[in-house]
Amino acid sequence: MRAACINVGFILVATLSVGAGSAFADNCTGQFSNKMMGAAMPPTGDQTVQPFMVSTSVTSSDTGYTGSGHCIGYARSLPDGKVLIANTCTLKAADGDVWGFAGMQEGGASRGWWVTTHGTGKFAGAPGSTGWYENVAQDDKGVSGKWGGDCKQ
Repeated sequence: MRAACINVGFILVATLSVGAGSAFADNCTGQFSNKMMGAAMPPTGDQTVQPFMVSTSVTSSDTGYTGSGHCIGYARSLPDGKVLIANTCTLKAADGDVWGFAGMQEGGASRGWWVTTHGTGKFAGAPGSTGWYENVAQDDKGVSGKWGGDCKQ
């Protein structure tokens, strides 16, 4: 179960998602890449929860949402056999401006959702931005994919 939760954890970010794709009008799109940081975090006393931490990078050709940072989250096995993955991330752009988001995804779903929680500088108006992400490639070292949404700046 532990190894399965760790791999499912990569489905997350952006990290990071409950299939929401068509509910959002995309005015921003991009790519993401998440890499596992070091060894997996030790499991909690409850074997149904597996915490994880990843380094992440996000790029966008149509907005300023390009930067790198970290995400922390967990994969939780639910009593009905489904897995829920949740994370929170903070990223920094090359100019030093910062934004953060939270994401969620049900294991096995093709898409997850995200919402921007905070921002500085050019991202000060970003909180409340919403969107989706979709994992495209995954292995035991990380996950990469695409994202889109309704981005405020």
